[in-house]
Amino acid sequence: DALEKPDVNSLIFDKTKGLLYAGCGDNKIYVFNLESRQLLRTMEGHEDFIHCLHNLGNILASASEDGLVKLWDLRQKEPTKSLQPHLKQEVARPALGKWVGTVALSEDWLLCGGGPRLSLWHLRTLDVTTAFNLDDNGIHVAMFYDDRVMAGGASPHFYHLNYSGDVYAQVPSSSTTIYSAVYQEFPHKVMCLAGSSNKIDLCTNFSYRDQVLSFSPYIKPSTRGDYPRLSY
Repeated sequence: DALEKPDVNSLIFDKTKGLLYAGCGDNKIYVFNLESRQLLRTMEGHEDFIHCLHNLGNILASASEDGLVKLWDLRQKEPTKSLQPHLKQEVARPALGKWVGTVALSEDWLLCGGGPRLSLWHLRTLDVTTAFNLDDNGIHVAMFYDDRVMAGGASPHFYHLNYSGDVYAQVPSSSTTIYSAVYQEFPHKVMCLAGSSNKIDLCTNFSYRDQVLSFSPYIKPSTRGDYPRLSY
């Protein structure tokens, strides 16, 4: 019932525990048992809506419009740590605001960005290590992959970088803003980039764009059964 009103901005699934985490527009995080469909827990602490969630073991990271990244030890009730990227001079971009649009975790690092620059933080000390100097007007997607960082947002490119900030690759984007980037390695290696346009970029090498899927604008189906077409 609690999810009838707020919008859901981020969903992640913990396969090992069978738990679904939902970051919502009412500033809360809801935890469900997917098998029983029961709401197990409601996590509160943010003062504005949740943009992104990421889970690693017993640690959950949440990024919010309030400018905070919170770290939750899932064995405890309250968030254990928090950081405010917009308060760091090397990361802050006041003209774009304090919102944090994305967060990702690895064993030793935390990656986040939004209005503040994309930045890499040491997970234990929460000291900023790298502020990435990208041509963007807001970061919406960021992730770790092998020994690199991948990120995109309001930018003409999807970036591959090392931890020091050097650019490995710039993949052209068909959208003025990238909102989603997903990949798989089996059975076929492919990454898909989607955003503010009707096009999805396909990258089989991850470092360059192979194909573009274009979805025709929606037209109300007629009695003849006409539907939007997919073109390459």
